[in-house]
Amino acid sequence: MEKSLKEFFNNRCMYLLIKSLLRKIISPRVLYRVEPVFRNAYSMFFRGPNFKCTLCGFNARKFIQNEHDFLCPACGSIARTRRLYSVIEKEITKDNLTVLDFSPSRPIYRKLKAIKSLNYFSTDLSGDFISDFTYDITQLDIPDNTFDLIICYHILEHVPDDEKAMSELYRVLKHGGKAIIQTPFTEGLTHEDKNEQLSVTERISLYGQADHVRIYSISDLKIRLERAGFTIQLKEFKETPLNIHLYKTQETILICFKH
Repeated sequence: MEKSLKEFFNNRCMYLLIKSLLRKIISPRVLYRVEPVFRNAYSMFFRGPNFKCTLCGFNARKFIQNEHDFLCPACGSIARTRRLYSVIEKEITKDNLTVLDFSPSRPIYRKLKAIKSLNYFSTDLSGDFISDFTYDITQLDIPDNTFDLIICYHILEHVPDDEKAMSELYRVLKHGGKAIIQTPFTEGLTHEDKNEQLSVTERISLYGQADHVRIYSISDLKIRLERAGFTIQLKEFKETPLNIHLYKTQETILICFKH
């Protein structure tokens, strides 16, 4: 009986089916509230000593494989959000920091919202993410020099006028503040479709997703951010075989400073 239950709950297809059905019958905000209960029950079948989630601290026998990624059974974090939190954690060095986060994943939102000493503001224009505000990144209704930390993770590849977006990020960041930025990357030159003339099929083929308007090279994204005024530090990560957090094997994050 116990073995058959484990096989049932460990089945990736069944997990994705349950997730899809829940999304269809429950609103995003209700799902956000009930999701921890579902995950807490589901994750008990994955407990073990092999892997550890940096976001929720869950110790797992294995994570859930979803295409080319691994999800934490307890909080649902994917590889890039686990890495992101490990970077954010090092930046939260004092109380009362003011943070702006664009379209946060639910695990990141929950984690940062629960830190009482943090002034955490989340925004999402698409309506696909849990957030407090609906700011347009190209025209932020926010005073200059407001935030100590900005998290702009996998956002700029969606924005046709990315130069305006970068300019706005620089404007609302405090002097001495930092922005943590990442997008999908390609080797060689940046490819883009600012006027959105390509078909959905072409965008998926070129950029990896239908609602992306470009794919950056790391060097070009760095240059564009520098033109907006930022000083850039590239953080490059390469994992050893002992990758207990199941991060991506190789990854680059841009830390952007406003002096």
